[in-house]
Amino acid sequence: MKSSLLEIVQWCNCITDFGAIVDCPSYWQLLVGTQLVGLIRTGEVSSLRTASDGQSPPPLEFKDCERQVTFAAWCDSRAKRTDAMAKLLAQMRHEESWASLAKWRDELYPIYGDPSDPKGIAVFIERASAANFGVRTFGVHINGIVRNAETGELSMWIARRSATKSMWPGYLDQVVAGGMGNGIGLTETVVKECYEEGGIPAELARTATCAGTI
Repeated sequence: MKSSLLEIVQWCNCITDFGAIVDCPSYWQLLVGTQLVGLIRTGEVSSLRTASDGQSPPPLEFKDCERQVTFAAWCDSRAKRTDAMAKLLAQMRHEESWASLAKWRDELYPIYGDPSDPKGIAVFIERASAANFGVRTFGVHINGIVRNAETGELSMWIARRSATKSMWPGYLDQVVAGGMGNGIGLTETVVKECYEEGGIPAELARTATCAGTI
């Protein structure tokens, strides 16, 4: 039996209880100080520990009983943490520790969770590693809605991703979507992604209306 796109979206649109995930043995907590900022799959902790211990000094500390990963005491600023993670992830990429790092983006994503930082940013990490660390990432997702002038019926544009995309090639997608990287605001991201992905001019992109957040 075939399903409509709407039915598929409704089936996917389910949010698991976050508290249950945090306490699940399948994950380790990533902390900045006492602030939980991410969840790392247990199966990926060993390679992360090996890479960290190979640095001098190691930037990360591992608490087996609590299943927690924290930054070493010397990583006491955003700049130090960012520099340490850049070296660590470059090593892991070279050693092919995580498959995701083969899709290196050369783009930094912020991890929030440092109350002492003016912007709340604890560290910047390579975008390709964000899923491995289970951190929150942010982006814009733009839908194109068309109303039939005669019937008033609404239709939605459904795009298909390029076959050469590093992530999800050939899959169905929204008209435009893109992550918010280092130092780029909401409107700027909309304009940038509209031009890059849809050839939509800036003057039209700036008329996009915010319909909500998830």
